[in-house]
Amino acid sequence: GTGVTLGGAVTDANVTGNIIVQSGIFDNGGFAMNESSGDNLQVVNGATFRVSTATYPAGFTDILGATSTVEYNLNSAQTVDGTMTYGHLKMEASSSSTKTLGASIAILGDLTITANSILDAGTGFNIDLAGNWINSGSFTPNSGTVDFTGSGAKAITNSSGETFNNFTTTGSGLITLDNDVRVNSTLTMTSANISTGTNALQLGTNTPTEGALSYTSGTVIGKFERRILGSST
Repeated sequence: GTGVTLGGAVTDANVTGNIIVQSGIFDNGGFAMNESSGDNLQVVNGATFRVSTATYPAGFTDILGATSTVEYNLNSAQTVDGTMTYGHLKMEASSSSTKTLGASIAILGDLTITANSILDAGTGFNIDLAGNWINSGSFTPNSGTVDFTGSGAKAITNSSGETFNNFTTTGSGLITLDNDVRVNSTLTMTSANISTGTNALQLGTNTPTEGALSYTSGTVIGKFERRILGSST
C-alpha cells in the first residue's frame, strides 16, 4: 500500500509532539524511534505501522486502533512488544526470521504469520486473540497459552495443521478449524463452541503425553481425538 518511510532516527531532539499514522503504511525504515517525553505514537483504524527494527519504539504512549495493524517486518530477529493492546498483528519477512514474544500480548483483531516468519512464544508468554489465527509460517508455542477471546466468530488456519501448548476458549464466538489443531498440554473450554468441519481437534502428543481437559462449557462440533495412555484410568 501507499505510505511513508522514515529517513532517520526519531529522538526527543528532533520530534517534539505526537506521531499519528492516519492512513496507509508508516515504516520506521530500520531507524530507531526512542523518546523519553511520552508523546503519543498512535495508529488509527485502518492504518499500518511497520516495525523494521529489532524492537518496538520506546518511550511513547502507544495508542492502537481496534482495526489498526502493527506489522513486524525484518529479515532478522525481532522482539514483539507486550506493553500495548494490538488491533491486528502481522509477522512479515522475505527470508526466514524469528519474532519472539517479549511479554504476553493481547490482540483485538487477527494474528497473521506469513511465510518465512517464525513466531516464538518466548519463555511461557501467552497470546489473547479476539480474531482469526492465520499461519502460513511457523509458530513455536513453548509453554505458553493461546486464549481465544471475544464474541465474534473466528477461524484457525494453517494448511500444515496447527499446534498449541495450551488452548483456552474464554470468548463466546464460534471457533472454526480450517485444518487439524493439536493441543499438546491443556485444553480449557470455558464457553465457546469449536467446529472442526472435516478436520480434528487433537489433545495430547505423539511422545506420548495425554494432555488435560478442563471443561466448563462449550461443545466440540465434529471430530475430537484424545490420546489415552494404557496405564490411565
